[in-house]
Parts: sequence; structure tokens; C-alpha cells
Amino acid sequence: MKHTLEQVYEREQELKAAFDAAKAAGNDTGMKEARDAYHEMEDEIARTEDNDFGFTYRLYKQMKECGNEYIDLNFSIHDEVGVLQTLRKYGVEHFTFSSGWSSAVESAWIFKQNGCKLEGLVELYGLNRDWTTGEREKVHGYLFRLQ
Repeated sequence: MKHTLEQVYEREQELKAAFDAAKAAGNDTGMKEARDAYHEMEDEIARTEDNDFGFTYRLYKQMKECGNEYIDLNFSIHDEVGVLQTLRKYGVEHFTFSSGWSSAVESAWIFKQNGCKLEGLVELYGLNRDWTTGEREKVHGYLFRLQ
């Protein structure tokens, strides 16, 4: 069975909610059941999906947890073409690129040369939170459309 990024994310959230509810109720059996179901899900994904799925899922989950609309590439990329192939493989149509590494402009150029259209600059939520308010930092990135 092939999985979609959204299906896995929703299932993970359901299991997390079940675990949290069991924990709040002091229900050790419920916590174990939720934990076991999570591990079963992980095993199923490991049997049916490749490493590209795991890479893309981590980006998708990060997008959801940060509250962003698009997957964000916020790291130094050494295989831009491979990353683009992977994103296309899982149906990603847009992504942001907010890497501040010194090679970021070169990566953006490679994206453009490999069928991505630069649609502009956007503001998005980064990984870090303000320790006093808990709000996510805002960062800037390029918005690309995969063609």
C-alpha cells in the first residue's frame, strides 16, 4: 500500500492525540496501544516506501508544524536536481527556499535551470520559536513552482 504525505501526517496526529489522552487519564494500557500502533505504522511505511518518502515526509511534517503553506527547503542543498525529482515524485507543486547558506543563490539558479519558476519572495514561519512568547520566527524565502 502506498501512502500519501497527508495520510501519514493525519494518522500520526490521531495516534499522538490518543497517546496524550491516555496519558492525561493515567491510562498506561491506552498509552501502550497508541505507542504500539505508531510503531506498526512506522514499520508499514518502512516496508512499503523508500527513503525519498521519509525525506519528503519530514519536510511535510515540518511545514505543518510550522504553520506554513508550502514545504520549505531551509538547508544547504548539495543535490538540487535530486531534491527536485523527489518533490515531483510526491506531487509537490510549490516549495519555498529559505536557506541562508552561502551557496543559496547557486541552488536557486539550479532550481530555475531544472524547471522551477521563481514566483517571488515570501514570508514564512521558521523553525525557531521566541522563548518568551512561543511564537515562531518569521523568515524570508523564495517561492518556486515546480513545472
